[in-house]
Amino acid sequence: MLQGFEKVYLHRFGKSPNPWYICVMERYIKPKFEPKDLGTNPFRASLEIKVRSYKTGKYTKDEEGIIDYDYTDIEYERYCKVYTAPENRLTVNKFSNKALRLFVWTQYILTTGEEYFCFNRKRYMEENWIKSTTTVSDALTELVRYGVIQYAPVKDVYWINPAIFYSGNRISKYKENTTIVYEN
Repeated sequence: MLQGFEKVYLHRFGKSPNPWYICVMERYIKPKFEPKDLGTNPFRASLEIKVRSYKTGKYTKDEEGIIDYDYTDIEYERYCKVYTAPENRLTVNKFSNKALRLFVWTQYILTTGEEYFCFNRKRYMEENWIKSTTTVSDALTELVRYGVIQYAPVKDVYWINPAIFYSGNRISKYKENTTIVYEN
C-alpha cells in the first residue's frame, strides 16, 4: 500500500496483448481548521462532574507550620476505559449490531477493579427491548469469538479482556503485565 493512501486500486482496461491500467488512490484528508474555529462545546453548559476529595498520601505544611494531608479531586461516577489501539478498533468494527450493543451495555455494568461481570440476561433483554434469547446468545458468542469476553467457570459470569476495556486501574491490577515503553 502506498504511504498516506487508504485504498489503492489498479484497474485493467483493454484486452491482451496490450492492456492499459489506471491507478485510483483514495486518501482521507481531515478538514483544515483551528480548534478555536469550533467555538464552545454545546454540551459544556449542562455538564456536571461529581467529584470527591481523596487523600493523596502526601503531606503539606502551611505557613503556620501545621501539617495536613494533600487532597486531590477524583470523579465520583464510575467509568470504563475503552483502549483505542488500532487492532481493537478493527476488531470492534467487525461486530454485528447485536454484539456491538452488548459490548457497549457491558461497559456500563462493570464493577470497578473487577475483570469479570455477571450477566443478567433478563435485565439486558428488558433494557434493550429484545424478545429472543437467541439474539442474546448470538451476541455473547460473537464477543467470545472476537476475544472481547470469555466464559468463566460459573454460569452467567464472563471474563473481560482488559486489553480492550476495563473499569479501574490496570497498572495496579496487573502490575506483573506492565512494560515500560518510555521513561524520562
